[in-house]
Amino acid sequence: MSIPMRKHKMHRPRRTLTLVIAATFFLPLAGCGQADQSYARTVARLRTIAAAYLDFVAARGIGPSGEAQLREHLRHSIAFVASKEATGGDVAQVFASARDGQPFEINYGLSLGGSDSSAPQAIALESEGVSGERLAAFANGKVATIAY
Repeated sequence: MSIPMRKHKMHRPRRTLTLVIAATFFLPLAGCGQADQSYARTVARLRTIAAAYLDFVAARGIGPSGEAQLREHLRHSIAFVASKEATGGDVAQVFASARDGQPFEINYGLSLGGSDSSAPQAIALESEGVSGERLAAFANGKVATIAY
């Protein structure tokens, strides 16, 4: 005696659940355009420069005298190792903005100790920026947008 098989429609709820989960993860990424990615890479690069610069100041009491000295220090710093995703492991990429494609303006030779001003000093900033705004890394470790 054969028992008739019933068709189960379980695949539809499972498929719907799969689509909902996929949409939850991938739809937010749909808005992540080239501009968002270049912004994030630029922020990561500025943070890397600021961290290496501050590490240099902590070790020597004054900021590096030029790019060559900062590059050499950066090659051996934890900040560079942590920034591999934003730089691809290339030290030269750390020194250029992913947004405007220009080298960062870096204020070399800062002492960063006991400033009379309550505002933190800018360590590095974009040369041109985008849409009237430049990203800058400050001595307090923060990266912020400044209008020009």
